Amino acid sequence: MMMMMMMMMMMMMMMMMMMMMMMMMMMMMMMMMMMMMMMMMMMMMMMMMMMMMMMMMMMMMMMMMMMMMMMMMMMMMMMMMMMMMMMMMMMMMMMMMMMMMMMMMMMMMMMMMMMMMMMMMMMMMMMMMMMMMMMMMMMMMMMMMMMMMMMMMMMMMMMMMM
Repeated sequence: MMMMMMMMMMMMMMMMMMMMMMMMMMMMMMMMMMMMMMMMMMMMMMMMMMMMMMMMMMMMMMMMMMMMMMMMMMMMMMMMMMMMMMMMMMMMMMMMMMMMMMMMMMMMMMMMMMMMMMMMMMMMMMMMMMMMMMMMMMMMMMMMMMMMMMMMMMMMMMMMMM
């Protein structure tokens, strides 16, 4: 009987030990699992953070690129405007020059015309003068002739009287 009791006790003890071991094992396993889960979560978080950072960087880069492009476009537009302005100025200058030239030409023509007219007038005057002179001369000659004739007549008459 005593032996039996002892055996029973031993068995019980063994069972208890086994149970304890199992429990410990289970606990360990649970702990390990939890740790793994935590690690995984951490990893995921890290990955997410990295992704977010990358996205942010990309966005920043894109924004910078856009800004640069905009600046370039603005510069180009400004340059174009400047060029246009310069061209317009040049055209205006050219037009002014042309106008001036035309004016000068017109003035010259007018002057030439005036000169020509003056010359013509002078010529006409000279001709008139010449004509007048000629007429005068003719008149004088005629007068002289008449006088001569008169004289002759007188002489003849005188002779006749004698």
